[in-house]
Amino acid sequence: EEIELTKAEKYFLTRLVFEHVDAADYAELITRDIGDKGLLELAINTKDSSGKLFTIRPAFHPKEIARFHRLLLEEKLDVQFESHHQFLLTFDQKNNLVGGVFWKKTSHGIAHLEKIAISKDFQKKHLSIKLIEELYQRLRIKKYKYLTVGFFKSELFYKVGFEINHKFGGLVKHL
Repeated sequence: EEIELTKAEKYFLTRLVFEHVDAADYAELITRDIGDKGLLELAINTKDSSGKLFTIRPAFHPKEIARFHRLLLEEKLDVQFESHHQFLLTFDQKNNLVGGVFWKKTSHGIAHLEKIAISKDFQKKHLSIKLIEELYQRLRIKKYKYLTVGFFKSELFYKVGFEINHKFGGLVKHL
């Protein structure tokens, strides 16, 4: 049985479940059916450095993952997606994919960021930083303690708080 929520109830439920969403931020809870289970997802709006609005959310359809794969190839990043990979994507106001990140759980409390890419037309506008910061928040909610990454685009990762950690064999962000 489906429960209808008022706009105010949706607003408060969103901020209850996803505590990092600020009162002034636009955020929307989206429910999806995965097999016989329901899944609650979050879509948030963010602005780039010029003030243009973008939406960050998980991939909802295989074609979105295919578009992200194409973007990675355009950026000369050859990757192989696997069933355990998770995706967080960025869309413009016309719902065109402009970037994304994908990662996987490596062990209890640890996730590994595989790759991040932003379309050439949207680079240098801080979207990659916004995307990584949103990923941090979502991983924290899921009780992850660390996010690791190789030395790919290391200048970006240093900007957002990653440090070299020999124990992990690469760059690490304590969440």
